[in-house]
Amino acid sequence: WQGLRGFGHMWHDLYRMYLDGPGGWEKEFFGDERREDLRQHFRRVGEAEARLCLRGVGGLSLDWGGV
Repeated sequence: WQGLRGFGHMWHDLYRMYLDGPGGWEKEFFGDERREDLRQHFRRVGEAEARLCLRGVGGLSLDWGGV
């Protein structure tokens, strides 16, 4: 499994969902406007996280899921 990049991340997320079931927000229906608001929000969050990671802030390792 070590050679499968990102496998650890995916396994963690899927196993958590297997144990706990989907979260409340995952069961909720979103209209087009709310879905677009969420998409924009997570896009901004992802961009900020990527910038922090590229600058080495916090000592984040990109391959923690592959170990």
